Amino acid sequence: MSAAPPGYMSDHRYIDRGKSETSFSIQWIVYCVVLFSVIICTNSAVPYRNCVSSTGQNMACYASPESVENINTTLTVTPPDVTCGQTTTDYYLRLGDVVSTQNCTKDQHTKEMMVDVTPNTRWQSKTWSISQYDSTFPDPQYPINITLSFNKTYRMAANLTLTFNSGRPREMIIYKSVDNGATWEPLQYYAKDCNNEYPNVPTVIGADNLTAVICTEAYSKDSGNPKPGGKVFFSGPTERIKVKTEDDAMYYAELENIKGFFEFTDIRIRLLQPATDSKETGRNMIDFLRYYYAISDITVTAICSCNLHAASCLSTLNGDTICECQHNTAGKDCEQCLPLYNNKQWRPGSFLPARVGTAFACEKCECNDHALSCTFNSTLNYGKCDNCLHNTTGMMCEQCLDTFYPNVAVPLNDTNVCLPCDCEPLGLLNPVDTKCQKNRTQPNIGQCTCKANVTSRRCDKCQPEFYGLLLAESPGTCKPCACNTKGTQNNSNVCDSSNGQCPCKTSIEGRPCDKCKAGYFQFPALSSEECRSCACDPGGSTTMSCDNFGMCTCIPHVTGTKCEQVERYFYMPSLDEFILQPEGGTCPIDGDLLTPPKPFDGSTFATCDPSGEKVVEFKYLGVNEQFNVTWPYQIGIRFSLGGMTARAGARLELTATGNTQQITAGSCGTTFGTVATLTVNLEPGQSTAVMARPPVIIDRRCAYTLKLTLPDHVNGTNPTLIDSLIFLPSLNDSGQAFRIMTESSSAASQYTSTCIGQLAALRTRRTAMTTTPCSKVLHTVSAEVYKEGKACQCSPVGTVDNTCQNGQCDCAPLGGQCTCKPGVGGRRCDVCLPGYYNFSSAGCTACDCDPYGSANGACNITTGQCKCRLNIAVAGQLDASGNASDTRCRACLANYYGFGPSGCVECGCNNDGSTGKQCNLTGQCPCKPTIGGMKCDVCEDSYYNFNASGCQKCECDPNGSTALTCHALSGVCNCKDNVQGSKCYQCKAGFFNLAGYNPRGCQPCFCFNHSSICAAADGFIENNITSATTTGWAVDGTSIVAPEVYLGDKSSSYGQLISADMFLTGSSVSQESLITLRGAGAELVYRHTAPTTAGRNLIQTRLYPENWLLNNQNPSPNQMYSILSSVTQLTFKNVINSTRTEVSTVTMVTATASAGVTAQLGASFVENCTCNVAGRVGGLSCEKCGEGNRRSASVQNDTRFDVCVACDCSGRTSGQVQCNETTGICLNCRNGTTGDKCENCSANVVGSDCNTCANGFWGLGADGCRDCNCSTTGTTAGTFCNKTNGQCVCAPHVTGRQCNKCEDNYHNLTASGCQECDQCYKLVMKETDKLRGLLTNMTNTLSTLNANDDTKRLGNFVDRVDNASRSLDRLLNFLNDANAEEARTQSMIDQFNNTLMTLTSDLNAGNSSDLPLIQQLIQETTLTLTGASSKRDQTIANIRNIYTAKEPLTQIWTSLASLVASLKEVQTYLMSLSTDASSQVNAIMATVDEIERIATVSLNKSIVDYSAAGNLIVLHRNTTTDITRLDNIDSVLETVSTTALAEAERIQAKSNSTLATAIRLQNESIQFNNLDLKLQELNNTFLAFRNTSAVTKDSAVKGKADVDSKATRVAIAISNSEQQRMNTNNIIKQCNDINARIAAAERQAEDAKLNSQKLFQEAEFMRDTMLNFETRALAVEQQAVMSLASAMAVTTESQKVIDDSAALVTTMATSQQTSSLALETARQAKTVAQSQNDAITRVAATAIQLGIMSDLTVYQNKSIIPSTINTTILVPAKAKCDSTTADVAGATTVINAADTGATNLDADVLRTQAEASRVLGIIMNVPGLNVATIESLKNQVEKLKGQFNRDSLTVAINNLITAHAAQTTWLDDLKTKKANLERQVNDMKLLERQIS
Repeated sequence: MSAAPPGYMSDHRYIDRGKSETSFSIQWIVYCVVLFSVIICTNSAVPYRNCVSSTGQNMACYASPESVENINTTLTVTPPDVTCGQTTTDYYLRLGDVVSTQNCTKDQHTKEMMVDVTPNTRWQSKTWSISQYDSTFPDPQYPINITLSFNKTYRMAANLTLTFNSGRPREMIIYKSVDNGATWEPLQYYAKDCNNEYPNVPTVIGADNLTAVICTEAYSKDSGNPKPGGKVFFSGPTERIKVKTEDDAMYYAELENIKGFFEFTDIRIRLLQPATDSKETGRNMIDFLRYYYAISDITVTAICSCNLHAASCLSTLNGDTICECQHNTAGKDCEQCLPLYNNKQWRPGSFLPARVGTAFACEKCECNDHALSCTFNSTLNYGKCDNCLHNTTGMMCEQCLDTFYPNVAVPLNDTNVCLPCDCEPLGLLNPVDTKCQKNRTQPNIGQCTCKANVTSRRCDKCQPEFYGLLLAESPGTCKPCACNTKGTQNNSNVCDSSNGQCPCKTSIEGRPCDKCKAGYFQFPALSSEECRSCACDPGGSTTMSCDNFGMCTCIPHVTGTKCEQVERYFYMPSLDEFILQPEGGTCPIDGDLLTPPKPFDGSTFATCDPSGEKVVEFKYLGVNEQFNVTWPYQIGIRFSLGGMTARAGARLELTATGNTQQITAGSCGTTFGTVATLTVNLEPGQSTAVMARPPVIIDRRCAYTLKLTLPDHVNGTNPTLIDSLIFLPSLNDSGQAFRIMTESSSAASQYTSTCIGQLAALRTRRTAMTTTPCSKVLHTVSAEVYKEGKACQCSPVGTVDNTCQNGQCDCAPLGGQCTCKPGVGGRRCDVCLPGYYNFSSAGCTACDCDPYGSANGACNITTGQCKCRLNIAVAGQLDASGNASDTRCRACLANYYGFGPSGCVECGCNNDGSTGKQCNLTGQCPCKPTIGGMKCDVCEDSYYNFNASGCQKCECDPNGSTALTCHALSGVCNCKDNVQGSKCYQCKAGFFNLAGYNPRGCQPCFCFNHSSICAAADGFIENNITSATTTGWAVDGTSIVAPEVYLGDKSSSYGQLISADMFLTGSSVSQESLITLRGAGAELVYRHTAPTTAGRNLIQTRLYPENWLLNNQNPSPNQMYSILSSVTQLTFKNVINSTRTEVSTVTMVTATASAGVTAQLGASFVENCTCNVAGRVGGLSCEKCGEGNRRSASVQNDTRFDVCVACDCSGRTSGQVQCNETTGICLNCRNGTTGDKCENCSANVVGSDCNTCANGFWGLGADGCRDCNCSTTGTTAGTFCNKTNGQCVCAPHVTGRQCNKCEDNYHNLTASGCQECDQCYKLVMKETDKLRGLLTNMTNTLSTLNANDDTKRLGNFVDRVDNASRSLDRLLNFLNDANAEEARTQSMIDQFNNTLMTLTSDLNAGNSSDLPLIQQLIQETTLTLTGASSKRDQTIANIRNIYTAKEPLTQIWTSLASLVASLKEVQTYLMSLSTDASSQVNAIMATVDEIERIATVSLNKSIVDYSAAGNLIVLHRNTTTDITRLDNIDSVLETVSTTALAEAERIQAKSNSTLATAIRLQNESIQFNNLDLKLQELNNTFLAFRNTSAVTKDSAVKGKADVDSKATRVAIAISNSEQQRMNTNNIIKQCNDINARIAAAERQAEDAKLNSQKLFQEAEFMRDTMLNFETRALAVEQQAVMSLASAMAVTTESQKVIDDSAALVTTMATSQQTSSLALETARQAKTVAQSQNDAITRVAATAIQLGIMSDLTVYQNKSIIPSTINTTILVPAKAKCDSTTADVAGATTVINAADTGATNLDADVLRTQAEASRVLGIIMNVPGLNVATIESLKNQVEKLKGQFNRDSLTVAINNLITAHAAQTTWLDDLKTKKANLERQVNDMKLLERQIS
């Protein structure tokens, strides 16, 4: 077989399923392997899939093949009721079945199952009926049509396959349709006998006729028993072409030839005769049940046919399938060209050349984009454009229609390429001929044919100097222009050709330009001239025109040639005169001082907090005058807003509510009650404004209400200050046109863009009113609004003298501001300014409100009463000091405190807990004893049950409670986690060893998990395993390994300290794993977190789970115990950050046994478990097996956590069974037994129970029996002896156990016995018997003594005596404790009774809610009583035992009596010495504290003087020495305190560091506090001088502006003011220095805060230290009194300095008042100068009109005005400055006095220091006082004094905590004051910029 062509299977040639499927698949795999072509195997280079190549060339293309189930087809079966089970249940048999009847039900075998993808489904017909058979006989048929409608043209891509579930039909035909079923043609016939059925149809496909329609018999011979799955094939294009060729190129050539044969729109399978078994002729019904059709699968693989013009098809919305046509084709099958692409005849694409094909793409016609379609012209052989557009014509739309001409300026394809001729008939030579020249090759394209004097392309214009062609009075005629060339531009005679208008100059009008325009005068005599402008002010004149002399007509009280000035004594109102003040709403309304940072309009303002929605209300009542009925106003909102974020979305609502005249509501701009809403955003700014849009119509005769709603200011922290609403005329939206809009658009634009905004904002209003261009523009607009000038009408009372004459007053020409006296305001000077009161001819008096106590600087204009903040006393009320208050808001009300910017706070002292209603400056009320809290409304710490009689003490056990405080009502304490009881004195079940150092109170029972019940074990004392050095320790990497003494069972160290000294080279070892402890296969790590320093550090921690890590997390208590019970390694890290660290003094606290010691007196941290009986365990921690038990042999690696089993000793033990715990070997086998389990008999032992000696043996023992070893001579029984004592049977007179010697007085041992001695030996027998009796008694006594000797057990006798003495001491202590316990129990019983009575009373009152608490208390009290009773019984029993044992101990007690007495004497002496030392230290510490307090007070007062001196030092720079001296005094005082504390350190070394730090921090805090005072005084001084400089600068600048610069005396004043400006700059520089010092103060404040935190930490450390040791000295009290006297002298001197400073402050206040008067004088100077300048200006204007300007020079040279200014203003101002200089000199005198006081203070401090040194010397000489001795006594006196020290120190620590909190509050206040100073300094800098 030849090789397959490349891509043979990659297009439409699919493998035909069936008999050739397997062989072809193998062939294809072989091809892929041989060619190594991934492209071929993966269809990645499929031909005909792209309609355009990568180079842009069109190629033939078609869509991918699809299976029929994926194609939008319609499947029909006819007749429609032929499907089995469709209507009824039908039965059938399969061919070959006998009686196996089957049935069909509805939807079981539907037609859709032929084309689904679900296996084992099929369509099945009903069985062939006999009647149908008969009706078609003799050619019987069962015809059924199965039709697949594809709804468009498709092309078959592979074989068509039918898979039958029944036998394959004996006869069938496959048809196709290419016209959607209209006609059909056969594709192939199938018959059992083709020659008979289709005799003229060929049976094979020949190479010469690949599209032959054949008949085949290959699939129609099924009979008998056919199997399901029989297939019927129709050969597709691949199979047919293979008949002829397998060459690739030839393949596509043949495919091109036969492709039409395989194209179809529908396929029909006509089934004619089913498969039978040839029994149908018998017409048996059962046989016919086997004749039917069943098809399981119809496989059709087809390509959406698009004539090779599309690579894909798509579905439309209505479900149709269409081609996605390419190659400029269209149609469902791409069967035609696009409308504009018919330049060539349409053709289908071709497969040739092979694999590329030919597209035969449609070609676009050339219609120049002026046609939508074209038609192919076979004669021309190209396309002709249809229906040319855009006025074009021609085969290609390349020409223009008649009366149109080509537009040569655009491309030929432009839609405007043809333009209309549009000739003017009146100008044409022939009016009928409207064509124009349209030849592109000719000139003048589009030109019409014109008559004489007519020109232009359209012939619609006259030639230059002619006009009127189209005029109605003479149509078709052009007339001469006849212009007046003196009035035309450039002497032109060329006019507008349509109307004859000549080109006039700017100021000239008329058709021939022969007259001046309105607003101009004097027609020019020369061609180069213009008419002269009238230049009338648009607002001040009644019209913009003037007379022939240029004079404008002015409105009333306005004058000047141009009407630009108001008459004297008149003014033009400011546009913001229409203003409304806040009158209601939800925001407080108030006033304040008028200052540069807050230029309010002189009236009230509303303060709206940022939180929540706020409303401000305004009202306008209307006036009986009319400016304009429908006047549009822009409403401006004047406000101030700090911060960085806007308050967006504010709403302004305007409502007309009434009118003052009988006018209709519509005239008010809106219907009554209708709300007009405007929205604005308030951007941050100071004294700014925002204009609401759009303008609103306001009739000022009407009444209105306005409501401003401010939304919640999200992220805002500053209040919004709403000053007022202003109404400014709107030029653009006016119902009538403003003349300024039409006559001066630039000025109008200036008004709209700049001036209206400057006028609205208060901070820029003055600039807008006084400087051009805005002042001129505002005058113009105001004049047009108000129509006349208004009389000044200044108040004669409040106006400066000499500004009014004969009832007429001078005022500002714009706005009408009169010149007011000091403190007076208002336009007419008729009211007091905010901050002033008492309006009179002398002006107004300053309110002088306290800046902290008053809400603002304003006061009542009549009484002068300032508006005090909350709870601050007003005039006549009593203040907190009991004095009557004035009007200035300077003190809190009685029973209030906290004077400051927020007002005062009520003391609120509790009636029951306080001794009075008035609190101190911090709000602390005077409390009764045991009562605390700022209000005296709670019990002090450690007390409860608040009542008028005081509180009860909590008595919480300090070891078991988290704090010494308790429940405020019940007194129940807060217990640690593992502690219980109302007073936290009892461990919970499963816990023991109540200890204060345990953060959980009690430690858990370990017991190796054999019990949860334990108690502290008796018989142990604390033992420290200590190694002073680690030299010689093993090294393990970066750690050293502790020796064996630290290893093993250390479970008793649970919760105890482990420590080491480490010499660190760095300052921090945070998170370093310094200690590692290994055991039980686990590792504990201690990571150090506490701060360390370079040098030696004590690293210690307790062995609690909270302090250690196991696998990076805290272990459980059980894990901790387990590791400690078998410690295998303990290491300390000695290399940190690659640096070796010295480790020494390693200590581990554990316990060691000590007989007779109870847990209460010894080590209480060793557990004694109550072990579970079932576990057969024992030991203190159940760590070993109980007696008679062993570890289980069945458990490998048996541990102490496992249970034990009984010993197996075969029942042969002596007494209680004993065996080895690990091996189980028995330890006490009975005599006669041996073996691990006592299972064997010992040597020479016999019997079933191994309890008898064998014959010849005796003495049954542990090793068996011994040989009798009887003497063969002296015995009569051979080797036998008594088995118990081994006595042999002796011959006569033979004795001894072995019968080996003769009796006394017998001799000569033989077999027959012994012979008797002589008679003389009998004489000594009696004495011998006596001696033997004595010997026997002595031997028995020695045996008894040896048997009862307990020396080994009890120890050395001397040690025993010593222990007995200690035991007696402990016994006495125990008895004392028992008595104390009994007393405590009785106290608790009494307390319980009191509580019970209280609870009973509460219950009677109905407080049933407390019942659970009562029950709990009863239960706990019952437990307590039970425990106490138990302890008391135990105590009584112990006492009885003691008395029982008293007699044996009497002799011992007598011998030890003297020793005990001696010990008590020593103890008494030590206690006495300790008490004396404690008293002495208490006294000296009190003395030191008093010295410190006095020094602090002195320092405070001296620093105040230092502050006053510093103010003038900064101002005059001449007292630097004083500052240095005061600083030195500060240092001396600090040194004195530090020295005294250092001396005290010798007495108590451990507390010295803390006290020194506290004193240093306090001194620094005092400095910061006084620095605040110093800065405040400096700021006040600067404000005074700033005012002075402002006065001077204003006087100079305004004087210069008011009079001409030529005035010599004014120039001198300017020179002086410049000098003052320089001085002011110097002051500002000094203020910069102040700012720097503020920054330094801030840093110091931060340091102080850090130091205060450190102080608190050190105070806590001091508390721990003092809990362990407390000594005081008493011998220096008299010396401390002397020091106190010296300190009092210092205090007296400091008071003097304070008085001097107060005088200095008063002097500076006078200077400030003088400066304020100078400022007011300067303002008056400006007003006078302005008035004089206005007069000069008016004279100058008059001179211009009269032509006498030359005389003005004489008037200007006169010195009248400068002289007046010098006399009335400058001289008084200079006097004020001189007065200020005198004040400064006085202040200098005060400074000198302060210097003298400071010198005296220095001397007193030195004396104090000397006294302190002498006192400390006496302390050190106290007899018997030795620090080392006291340290050695510490442990002995600690327990006796612990409770007292703890209570007293708790109070001290609480005081320290309170002081720390107060100091933190003070630091916060300091920061606030610092921020205020920064703002003031910023104001100073702003002033500097304004001056410069």
